[in-house]
Amino acid sequence: MSKYFIGIDIGTSETKAIAINENAEIVAQASTSHGINILKNGWIEQDANKIYWDDFRKTVSQILKSVDNVNAIGISGLSPCLVPIDSNGEPVRDSIIYMDRRGDKEAKKLEEELGMNEVIKITGNAPSSFFGGYKLAWFINNEPENYKRTWKVLDASKYIVYKLTGMAVMDEVSASLFAPYFDMNKNSWSYEIDKVLGGGTEKLPEICRVGDVVGYVTNDAAGKTGLPEGTPVIAGSTDAAMAAYSSGVTNVGDSCIIYGSTGLWMTVTNIAKYDYRLINSKYLWGNTISGSVLTFGSLLKWFAENVLKKNVSILKDLDLEAENIPPGSEGIITLPYFMGERTPIWDPNIRGMIIGLSISHTRGSVYRSLLEGVSFGLRQSIDVAKEMGIKINVMKSIGGGAKSRIWRQIVSDVTGIRQEYVYPNYGAAFGTAFLAANTIGVFKDPAEIKNYVKIVDVNIPNESLMNIYSKIYSRYLKLYPTMKMILGD
Repeated sequence: MSKYFIGIDIGTSETKAIAINENAEIVAQASTSHGINILKNGWIEQDANKIYWDDFRKTVSQILKSVDNVNAIGISGLSPCLVPIDSNGEPVRDSIIYMDRRGDKEAKKLEEELGMNEVIKITGNAPSSFFGGYKLAWFINNEPENYKRTWKVLDASKYIVYKLTGMAVMDEVSASLFAPYFDMNKNSWSYEIDKVLGGGTEKLPEICRVGDVVGYVTNDAAGKTGLPEGTPVIAGSTDAAMAAYSSGVTNVGDSCIIYGSTGLWMTVTNIAKYDYRLINSKYLWGNTISGSVLTFGSLLKWFAENVLKKNVSILKDLDLEAENIPPGSEGIITLPYFMGERTPIWDPNIRGMIIGLSISHTRGSVYRSLLEGVSFGLRQSIDVAKEMGIKINVMKSIGGGAKSRIWRQIVSDVTGIRQEYVYPNYGAAFGTAFLAANTIGVFKDPAEIKNYVKIVDVNIPNESLMNIYSKIYSRYLKLYPTMKMILGD
C-alpha cells in the first residue's frame, strides 16, 4: 500500500494543501482563499478559527478524497503572528498578524531601557513591532484581562498543531521571530527580556525542532478533520522557511527570493553575526539572514486594482508593455514603501512615492518603475549582506510573482545576481510534506529535497544594464531621506 504525506501552508491570503507519495510526487492539491481584517491603520488581524482551522479542515477534506493511508502531516504558516489560547484551547482574541504595527511603543521602550546593542546582542534583531514578542508585550499592556485568560501563546501553524494533537509547542525558527523574547545565542526564551517587558515568557510554549514529531492526531481531531487517529504530526515552521526549503535551500550559502505579496530574500549562514538592518532567524540548518520588501507583489496588485481598476490578470499584459520600456522607466522612479518598510530601514511610518511623471508616460512606464522600485528595495538588503562579507552567487526564484520573466530579469540586473527559477514549485506545503516524510524515515536526509527541485529558467545579469541601474539606484537612495523630511515626525 502506498504511503502519503500531507503538507499544509496557511498563508496571508490563501491556505494550500498537497499530498505527496514515497517518490515525492504530488498526488493531490487543494487551496482556499481568505482575507485580512484591517481594523485601522497598522492594526491587522485574522480570525484563527474561521481562517486557520476552518481552512485547514476544508483543504484536508479535499486531499482525503484522493488519498488514503496518510502516514504523517506537517503544517507551516504565516509568522510571526499572535494566537493566544485559553486552557480549553480556544482563541482568546483574533490573531495579530505580522503586518500589524501596534507594538511600536513596546519596541521603543525596550530600546530605551536596554540599549540597541544589548537588544541585538540577545535577540539578534532590531527592536521592531514586526516581531511577535512586541505584539505580545502590547497584548500584556493593553488587554490585561485577555492576557490573564491566556494559557499559551501560539502562532498560526502551531494553533493547528495544537488542535490536532493537544500539544502546545513552537519550533525554533518561529520562536526566533518572537523577538525580543527569544535568545538567539542560548536558543531559548529570554528571561532577561521578560523582566524588562513585564512578563510574557510564562505564556510561551516549549521550543522544539522543525522536523520533530510533536504529537499525534487525537480521536477528537480525527472526527473533525477525517485524518486517521494516531497520524504523526511534525512541528513544521514558518511559511518563509519552508518555502525556502522547498526550493532546495539546504546548505550554507544557498539563497532564494520569494516573489510573494511581500518579497523575501534569504540566505543560509553558519555565522552568529547579526546586523540589525536585516532579519536574523534560525533555520533547519544553522541560521538565516533575510531582507524583505513589504509591498512587493502587493504593490503590483494595488496598481492593477486601484489605479487601473482591472483584475490582477492584467499583470501579464503589463509585463509585455514593460518589456518595451527602456531601463529606468523613462525617468520614473518608485519608492516602494507603501506600507512602511522593514529591512533595512525599519521605519513603519514612511510612505511610498512615484516621481518623475509626465503626460507622455504610459501605464507600461509606470508599471516598469514599480518593478524596478521593488527590485531596488531588495538590493538595499542584499547590499547589507555583502557588507557583512556574505557571498551570494545564485538565488533560487520561487513564488507566484516569479512567473514574470521580466520581473526576474530586472531583479538580476539590479542586484547583479544570477537567478534559477524553480517551477512548478508548490512552496511551503511541499517542503513541509517532504520533511514529514523524511522525519518518519522515507528519505534518509532532509537535504534530499534538492533532488526533486526542477530549474526551468535562468536569469543572468546583463552587465551593461547593471551599470545603468547602479546610476538610477544612487538616485533612488536619496528618496527615503527626502520622503522622511516631507512627512516629519
